Amino acid sequence: MGNMSYNNVSTNRSPDVFITVFNTPNWITNVFFGNRELIRNLGFNIAWKWKHSFQRESPLANGVIPAYHTVNAQVNYRVTEAKATVKLGGINIFNNRYIWSAAGPTIGTLNDVSFTFNGLLNK
Repeated sequence: MGNMSYNNVSTNRSPDVFITVFNTPNWITNVFFGNRELIRNLGFNIAWKWKHSFQRESPLANGVIPAYHTVNAQVNYRVTEAKATVKLGGINIFNNRYIWSAAGPTIGTLNDVSFTFNGLLNK
């Protein structure tokens, strides 16, 4: 599955000091694939995200943000006896470093583990 969006703003043709600050890439693409239960109690999800280069404007700095892509992934395991789900995930799992803001930091990978308990208060 996936989605793609195109975003654009009309240019102001009159000479004034108005800056649109339309800090959004023209093209954004998401492709994802997963299965909640690939085998008993085990599921996964993987997503590829791509953003077109764009002009970023802010009071701190203006500049062109290069196009970039990331791969995000998550694996989940249901522990039925404990009414719990354990999830292991990562954003930008290949550490494809990118920037989102002119004069901003380089963004790398983020990994997490979560535990979700469902139905503990049910009789």
